[in-house]
Amino acid sequence: MIYRNMIYSFSLFESIKNGSSLLDKASPDFVPHEIFHKYSWVKPEESEWYYSIKRNSPIEIPRSRKFYDTLDDELREGVEILHRKGIPTTPSCSGHFNPDSFYSKIHKSLCSEEIEIRERGIRLKDPETNKSHIYKDPNYRIPWDQKSFLEISREHGKKGIIGIMDPLGEIQRCLMESPGKDCQITRNGNLTFFITSPKDKKSLDSSWEYFNSSIKKFF
Repeated sequence: MIYRNMIYSFSLFESIKNGSSLLDKASPDFVPHEIFHKYSWVKPEESEWYYSIKRNSPIEIPRSRKFYDTLDDELREGVEILHRKGIPTTPSCSGHFNPDSFYSKIHKSLCSEEIEIRERGIRLKDPETNKSHIYKDPNYRIPWDQKSFLEISREHGKKGIIGIMDPLGEIQRCLMESPGKDCQITRNGNLTFFITSPKDKKSLDSSWEYFNSSIKKFF
């Protein structure tokens, strides 16, 4: 036990030296899209799956240009326009129609990461801040087998969302001019949310084309 504590202390020292922090809790589980903004999103460097951690910082415009490489193509144009105008946006997702083979690969990666988290800890990077975090939990387990993961992923993955800092509701009014039937515009405090529930890829693309054109029109 003393030896293990020494190794862990050395790992902690290395993490701090490399600009990393230690996370108390991170989860790979599915988060309802409507509360994406309540979390920060971090992931292993080589993975495509994000872990959520409770957000303890305000929503701001990321300083790193690398952040824009992590955005979904469908909404990147609108986000870049908003940020250039000094308007922050929340964590976002355009929605995806991925095959089961994609989610099977993700589940396999999560199983490997489960072992890392339990045994030596895993490095998770935040694209908004470009900072790394170490997550280690000897009791960590992923909450699904492959079958249940695929079932949830198919439906959850289709939905998309972005929140915009919009205290006066001006962007909300612009977005509400003629949204398609698969788009929903809602409010929560100072945030306006653009939410999509597309039936297919064509509908998804159409929803985000409307979003991007509305943002360009607003300015």
